[in-house]
Amino acid sequence: FPVTIPLLDTRICELKLHPLRRRIGVLVSGGLDSALLYFLLRKIVINPYSIQPYTIIRNDGSEIYAQSVIDCVNFLLKKEKQQTRFIPITETDSNLQVSSGLSVLAKHSDINAIYVGIIEVLPEHSIGYKIYRPIDTDGIYYPFKNLNKSHIVDIIHKLCATDLFNVTHSCVYKNGKCGNCNRCV
Repeated sequence: FPVTIPLLDTRICELKLHPLRRRIGVLVSGGLDSALLYFLLRKIVINPYSIQPYTIIRNDGSEIYAQSVIDCVNFLLKKEKQQTRFIPITETDSNLQVSSGLSVLAKHSDINAIYVGIIEVLPEHSIGYKIYRPIDTDGIYYPFKNLNKSHIVDIIHKLCATDLFNVTHSCVYKNGKCGNCNRCV
């Protein structure tokens, strides 16, 4: 599908690995942004670093779609299979579920760095939702925080990883793609 990116909107995304934080956890929601982040991390992470995907069990059905994304990435990169580890949360407000899941995940001793694929959210795409403005903290990194969806799509095309479009799910509804919610639009 056509991707419109303003010609002067060239942003830089730096995906840096901390020299001492080598046990990486990456949130994989089943959506396009986290799929690209997992793809990039799996592509660049080598020993002595390790990476483990995690999925927050959310209202949007992330637990249904995340493993398909992980399987697709590992197939594309010819990497060994990985299983996501699910993070159960009790938070029911969809606006607070990511931060709740991050609080739980930050206590895991298996990892010492967390990567989250949250992008810049345009106001017209956030109707009915609070805009989550990520800020890198010690051990939690948001490498896409200055990118928007058109950048994500462009990067996926440039990496020849368009199979990700077929396995990701960003709709607020668990089953299918409604085509009307702010995420589908």
